[in-house]
Amino acid sequence: MNSTVSKTHHALPQGSQSLCPAWSSVAALVMIGLVSAVPDAAAAQAKTATAIASSSVTWPAAATPELALTQAVTQWLGAQQRVDPTSIRLAPLDPRLQIRPCMAGLQLDHPFASQETVRVRCESPTWQLFVRTLPTVGANPPQAAARPAAASAVAEDKSAVMRKVLVTSGLLQRGTRLSADQVSLVDMPAQGLPANVLDRVDDVLNAEVLRDIPAGTPLRTHDIRPALMVKRGQLVMVTAGSERGFRVVARLEALQDGRMGEQIKLKNRESGRQISGVITGMNTADAL
Repeated sequence: MNSTVSKTHHALPQGSQSLCPAWSSVAALVMIGLVSAVPDAAAAQAKTATAIASSSVTWPAAATPELALTQAVTQWLGAQQRVDPTSIRLAPLDPRLQIRPCMAGLQLDHPFASQETVRVRCESPTWQLFVRTLPTVGANPPQAAARPAAASAVAEDKSAVMRKVLVTSGLLQRGTRLSADQVSLVDMPAQGLPANVLDRVDDVLNAEVLRDIPAGTPLRTHDIRPALMVKRGQLVMVTAGSERGFRVVARLEALQDGRMGEQIKLKNRESGRQISGVITGMNTADAL
């Protein structure tokens, strides 16, 4: 050990020993690893910060799933905001919700910039819901105190309004043809939602998405379009005469691509005769 310190000491710049012998000794000790460059307190603080930044929470052991969910959300918010979890208030959950215990770790985050809403997701079983936070008891921000009481009451009532909207159940890639199991109807704060957000499952049936859409994203009218149901050259089951009391079905060739509800040209391969039809489903149409 003495020989190592001696070699390191002589490797220091010329004159450093005479100018500051104490600093020369410390520098030598640091270089051979005898002095830690990171204090234990700083390391503990970094570890704590990492834990707080985590968005995964274990499903608490509670009397009911509703109580467990409330405890998980308040504990997570308490760690994020560095406050006592018991001081955090949540808006009452919809009594129609049936919450199932989460076997995997809960994933929590703030899906909106206002951070008034917490999104809670579970992988096993798969479900997600949104929980709205209420003002902390005793909190009195200066800007809120300056507002008239009537204006504050109106703002609070407006933020409390919830609206059912369609959100994606998983990641949807561009061109995906939508079905009922790929979306879910959830309650979300009406304030801040786009005006063209969809709120009926029927709105997305036989439609396809125009862009990649992450899970849990509210669907808007310009995110989808009617899905391609018929391709040029395919045989289409065409129905005629239903409105006249009889029904004739024939296989005709599509002369162009067609989406749900669009009108296309079709041809009888044997006779060569062409007719027009309206797309009613996958490779089906009604003759005009």
